[in-house]
Amino acid sequence: MKNLCLFLTALLTFVATAYADDPEKTKCDPYLTGYGGYGYLVENTPKAAVWWAEGVYKVMRDTPVPATKSKGITVSSAGNEWESFIVVVNPKTPLKDVKVEIGPWKGTAGEPFEEKIRKVEYVTVTQPTDYYGWAGDWPDPLPLYEGPETLEPGTNHSFWITLKTPCGKPAGTYVSSLTLSARDGWRVVIPISLKVRNFSLPKSPSVRSSLGLWMGPPYQYDNILTEEQKETVFENYLKSYSDHRITPTSPMERHPVKMEVKGVKWGGGLFDSATKVEGNYSFAVSDNSYSTGVEAVYKPGLIPIKTGKPYALKYFARSEEKEGYTNILVELYDKDGNLLPYSNSFKEFATKPEWQEFSVDLDTSDPGAAFVKIHLYAALNVTGGESRGKTWYDDVRLVNLETGENEFPDGNFEADLDDISVSLDFTDFARAAEHYFGDLGFNALNIGIAGLGGGTFYSRDYGSFAGFPNGSPEYEKLMGQYLRQMESGLKECGLLDKAYVYWFDEPSSKEDYDFIRAKHEMMRRVAPGLHTFLTEHERKYDISDVNDITCSVWPVDLKKVEKVKSRPGNEFWSYLCTGPKSPCLNLFIDNDAVNLRLWLWTSYMYGLKGILIWVTTHWNSVEASPVGFLQDPWKYPQSYTTSYGIARGRQSVWGNGDGRFFYPQNRRPNEDRETTYLGEPIPSLRLEILRDGVDDYDYLTLLEEAIGKAKNPGSRLVREAKSLLTLPKDYYKDDTHFSRDPRFLLKRRERIAELIEILSR
Repeated sequence: MKNLCLFLTALLTFVATAYADDPEKTKCDPYLTGYGGYGYLVENTPKAAVWWAEGVYKVMRDTPVPATKSKGITVSSAGNEWESFIVVVNPKTPLKDVKVEIGPWKGTAGEPFEEKIRKVEYVTVTQPTDYYGWAGDWPDPLPLYEGPETLEPGTNHSFWITLKTPCGKPAGTYVSSLTLSARDGWRVVIPISLKVRNFSLPKSPSVRSSLGLWMGPPYQYDNILTEEQKETVFENYLKSYSDHRITPTSPMERHPVKMEVKGVKWGGGLFDSATKVEGNYSFAVSDNSYSTGVEAVYKPGLIPIKTGKPYALKYFARSEEKEGYTNILVELYDKDGNLLPYSNSFKEFATKPEWQEFSVDLDTSDPGAAFVKIHLYAALNVTGGESRGKTWYDDVRLVNLETGENEFPDGNFEADLDDISVSLDFTDFARAAEHYFGDLGFNALNIGIAGLGGGTFYSRDYGSFAGFPNGSPEYEKLMGQYLRQMESGLKECGLLDKAYVYWFDEPSSKEDYDFIRAKHEMMRRVAPGLHTFLTEHERKYDISDVNDITCSVWPVDLKKVEKVKSRPGNEFWSYLCTGPKSPCLNLFIDNDAVNLRLWLWTSYMYGLKGILIWVTTHWNSVEASPVGFLQDPWKYPQSYTTSYGIARGRQSVWGNGDGRFFYPQNRRPNEDRETTYLGEPIPSLRLEILRDGVDDYDYLTLLEEAIGKAKNPGSRLVREAKSLLTLPKDYYKDDTHFSRDPRFLLKRRERIAELIEILSR
């Protein structure tokens, strides 16, 4: 593996912080051979070589032992900051029962440091992400070290160690030691010197973020079943997000704003004022899914009947296609509301585009029958849900055959807009938000808007509210009530400036942009305090006049950035996902360690206010995986495409580690379907590096603030400080030409910290 990258030395000529002139001719060099290697040797004996490095590298199994010597580990940290370093052991004989321990801190004042020791583990890349990566073992999972364990010879064993300095910790140098020991008496003690700065990072990061958190995979992989277990695991993930100084896209997933709509008695379809038998509306039920059935339901549920009397269900129906089906199911319930399980009345009829009347005699002979429940389907209700279609219903009657009377007055689908009301309850939402945005320091929130619709470049949902379709007068009125309450409630919770409405992803056509514009104009008209958010990368369209936050895939169009930023209150974010790939900054396992950290430096330099990654727990593609099989991220690092109409069995790739920044605790997800795992989420090395980039953004922001408050704005120190807010061209020329050596960033960061201290005095 190492030999694969050594040829870089012959291909490239580097200076201290050079970049490749033609990056497409290179291969990823995690050893940094072109920069002279990295790391600091502590000890090299017949037993083992021990060395350390800053937490900015991907230490490969065969990374060479460095020649540069060091007597101990030296790190620095601001308050409220996690700072990481790597300790590497390369045994020459087996080391049994190895322990890794951090000793007590000397001269400690204030709250103690928080410590985490993680074992760097590897995933085997068999299909490189792009031309730049290569097959082999790459470091990424970082489970907590639960040693002691045996370290086999001939390979690097790396420990990722992170120290958190509490906010307000008195400035100064604190010393401790890290001890490595084995059963046979082997023992290495490495001094640790931690310099604490006289400033702290803010609880809420300066850069906003939106990293998707799908809880379905953790629940499925780690066998989480009960609501209590789900709440525990969800809280564990939110705590890990907070520790990594990022914000989940939808942190309020388990504590949403509760909505109640009164005055609408049918659900599952749309009121149609244009197609009807009588009255003002019919009810249209659409099923466009191959996997689930769609039905119309009477919201009050049970309809009383007279026990022992004969009934018939009469109704009108029509289909969209020349040959369709109306499919009805009527269930019986006893006086206590319990289902009588084998007393169903069921019927299906062929339908046409013209209205037809149908009648079904109901079996209500069960002496315990006191209620019926009516189900009206869009298509044949087959077990797999694969039947699709659209059916309109009108004038549904429950006729007592003895009296001839209709005993169900609500089957005509009438609705009086003046009787419909929308109310929102923020009680549970506000309680949870106080914890998430106060204690955990989150700084952004995608607020789901009911009825708005949505879509992607692939498909579009026009939206409906309480059964009234987008564009109808009823929709406009009810959405106005709802949006104004949402705006008011968010403001009362103190979250209006943090919340955004992210409802459409990556539009691609003029029709997409016209649709988005109309929705945004509607929101601005009725609830101007709500912030809209759009991920986009089409340069020929621009709706920043009606959109508050623009988020483009990296690399960003700097002209568009400036145009968006020129509008008061607007923000520009960027995101990484399946693209870009090399030679650009990216998020892949088999690419450079510096990428995610440099992403934040350049985001600050370009004036971007936020970052987005589509998801962090995309562990399995149901389309790519065999039926019933869960992809194991520990064994298969490649991320496969999902959704967007992809056929089952297609295994097209997105890239190693794409959408995957955590690992399941269950390492045998296909074999172990019973053990419940409630422990701490397992982060990736890339997530740790991303956090350090978020901290870098804070350092730059704090330096900028210190410059603004400097007593002598024309001083040499202020001029130097201003020069540090951008990266020099010999380190970062553009989005495809930049240095892969992180040591320049580390040195620059230290100087930034010194100037923050000096200018803040």
